[in-house]
This record gives sequence, structure tokens and C-alpha cells, in this order.
Amino acid sequence: TSTRAGTRWEAVVLVPDRQLWRARGELRRRLVDQARATEGDNRLFDPDALTIGFSRRFAEYKRAGLLLRDPERLVDILGAPGREVQLVFAGKAHPSDGIGQDLVREVVTFARQEPRMAFVEDYDMATAALLVQGADVWLNNPRRLLEASGTSGMKAGANGALNLSIADGWWDEGRRSDAGWTIPSAVDLDHPDSDDDAEAEALYRLLEERVVPLFYDRDPDGVPSGWVAMVRASIRHVASNFSARRMVLDYYRGCYLPAVRRLRDGRDAAPRVAAGALARSVAAAGASHSTPSGGSTSTAEQG
Repeated sequence: TSTRAGTRWEAVVLVPDRQLWRARGELRRRLVDQARATEGDNRLFDPDALTIGFSRRFAEYKRAGLLLRDPERLVDILGAPGREVQLVFAGKAHPSDGIGQDLVREVVTFARQEPRMAFVEDYDMATAALLVQGADVWLNNPRRLLEASGTSGMKAGANGALNLSIADGWWDEGRRSDAGWTIPSAVDLDHPDSDDDAEAEALYRLLEERVVPLFYDRDPDGVPSGWVAMVRASIRHVASNFSARRMVLDYYRGCYLPAVRRLRDGRDAAPRVAAGALARSVAAAGASHSTPSGGSTSTAEQG
């Protein structure tokens, strides 16, 4: 990753706790306003309450219903006096995915009955932006070993949300105890079957014992300083290490450049000619996305 990018994001340490907390509160308020506009009983939504976001394709392996596995326990977590929690879900299932559509119905039915949960319909990029910017916690609980990446968690983390995730996809590499929480899972290559009950239990315990208490542990100014420290760490870590710029460089170094070298070293004239053209193209791409020692940065990094 880019040292320059990392240095730039280090500046978040200079933002005072109160200012960073106010910014997070404004982003949460925008999301809560959207949640209140959804169908159902949303009268208890509060712009100051801990807000958990979940938005993605409703494929079965992503387990959108894992948090609903014990409804009574979940309701107790959501309504704990003085430590209220609210949920904002969004997403769609593929038209031919019957299981995914059943999951949507399950979540929507619960959301319309629970005044501290909302399901935002007509999921689009604008809704996704509200969620990754406004959620305090980004929930990601796929069956382990089935998640390819999980880029929404990267976007949420760069905006200051704290990831609460199974160790899969990008979080298997990016997880840090000062920037989020990892839901324990016994799944590995030798034991590939998920235990939904055990992982739901672990998720509830994390919420009850670590996530919710930290959010509501306030200093004399009303700022959750421990939470804000994790917000700051999340922004620094995720924005510095997970980006479109890194993706381009990883493909360039790990795929395209070795392919050019293999073609260049081939015996046939035709592949060598093709390799020459490809090498020039790759070299140009590499120059525009070079590391800091090369003196240039990509448009994405500048943004």
C-alpha cells in the first residue's frame, strides 16, 4: 500500500474527539431520517442511538437472518433502557433466488413489527451511501470461506463505522481489535460447515458485552472517547490499506506484469509482438499508479 496514502490518513488523529463525534452524529441522523421514512412502526428511532447497518445482496450464504435467530433476545438488546440499539437493513435478492427472497420477507416482516428496526426498500447507490456513511456498526456475517471480498465493509470502515464481522473476505486480512470486532467461527478448511446457532450466540454476546457498552460509555462531555478512538483507528487503517488504487496495483504486480513477462520470454514471434504491446500498456498503467517513489498518484488516490 502507499506510504503517502497512509501518511495522509494519519491526519485523522488531529481531529478533536468532539468534532469527530459530531460529524459521526450528523451522518447517523441522515440515516435515521431515511429509516423513519420506511414502511412500518419506526417511532422509536433515535438519531443518538447506536445504529447497526446491514446492506448487501440477500444471498443465503450471507445470512441476513442470523441476527434474528433469537427474536426475544434481540428485542432485549434493542430496547435496553439507556442503551438502545437500532437496525437499518437494505438489499435485494436475485429474482431467481427463492431462498434469498424468503430472507428478504423474513427481515421485512420483523422490521415492520419492531419499532427499532427498518428495512429500506428500492435499494440503490444512494441508499448504500447513506448506510455506509451513517451506520455506527457494519454487520457482516456470511458463512465463513464463502465471502469473496465484502467491499461494503471497506467503505463503511473508511467512513468511521466499526466492523462487526465474520473473519472472511477482506476482514480476514483487515481485522484489527482496535477497529472492530470479529465474530468467532469454528469453520476452517477441515470443518467447513457453519454452526448458525453458535455464531448467533457469539454475535449476541459481542453486542451485549462489548459493542453496546463501549458506545454508551461517555466522558463528562458526553463523548464516548473509547468508541471515537476506534472510529479514528478504523478510518486510518481501512482508508490507508483498502482502496481501488491498491486493487489496481495488486492486479498489476500479481497478474498483468507476470503475464507480460511470460509472453515476452516465449519463443514464438507472435506472442513476443503481443507481449511488447501489452508491456507498453502495462508500463503506462504502472506509471500512472506508481508507488510514492515513482512520484505520481492515481486519480482515485487524489480523491
